[in-house]
Amino acid sequence: MEFKMAALECQMATEKLLQSPVQFFETLSSKALTKAMDDAMKQKPSELFMVFVGNDENGYRYVAGSLEQNVEEVGKTLRENLGAKGGGRGPMVQGMVSAKKVEILKIV
Repeated sequence: MEFKMAALECQMATEKLLQSPVQFFETLSSKALTKAMDDAMKQKPSELFMVFVGNDENGYRYVAGSLEQNVEEVGKTLRENLGAKGGGRGPMVQGMVSAKKVEILKIV
């Protein structure tokens, strides 16, 4: 049952990403987040995907990924404009940001 729930969570996140490349979730497991990003990037390699997990009160964990775009610039923009923490190289960057959803949407 747990395996099926995890698979459904991942599938739902992937479908949402493919519909709109910037998504906010209240909760999403790290495993589902990583798998959804991988699946979405494989299906649309030129797209830049961004997922924020959390809420305005506690902040958001974020992951940005693309197979063809420079995601390091995304992390830099979030750090410079919103005080985000994090990093990464290659196709994905990740971290934490203590900003409200409306502020994040203005930047991304």
